[in-house]
Amino acid sequence: TNFSSMFYNCYSLQSVPALNTANGTNFSSMFYNCYSLQSVPALNTANGTNFSSMFYNCYSLQSVPALNTANGTNFSSMFQNCYSLQSVPALNTANGTNFSLMFQSCPSLQSVPALNTSNGTNFSSMFYGCFSLQSVPALNTANGTNFSNMFYGCSSLQSAPALNTANGTNFSSMFTSCYSLQSV
Repeated sequence: TNFSSMFYNCYSLQSVPALNTANGTNFSSMFYNCYSLQSVPALNTANGTNFSSMFYNCYSLQSVPALNTANGTNFSSMFQNCYSLQSVPALNTANGTNFSLMFQSCPSLQSVPALNTSNGTNFSSMFYGCFSLQSVPALNTANGTNFSNMFYGCSSLQSAPALNTANGTNFSSMFTSCYSLQSV
């Protein structure tokens, strides 16, 4: 059930086989610091609830398969520092509450799918340092309280969607260094 930190610090690991992860609930930090990881099979993550830091520091990872994240609640730092990540599949994040740092420092990421973030409360640094990000879909942020650094350093972002920030309490540096931003 627990795959947390399974391949932690496997710096030279380039690929993994199709493991039977059907009973897994915790996938946090599973591939943490797998600098050379280039591909990941379609793992069965249907029972997973914790995906925090799953691909943290996977510098060489360009894409990930469509993982079943329907039961996931924690997506913090899931793709943090994935420097080569170019695309992300349409993940089911309907139960997610924590999206902080989810895509922080993904400089190659140009777009993200329309994620269901209706239960999300923490969006801090979600897209921090996504230099190539040109657009962001309309995210449901009605329950969000923390929006600090959400788009910090998104220097290619030209417009931000209409976000519901009625419950927000922290907006510090939300759009700092968004040099191309023309409208919010």
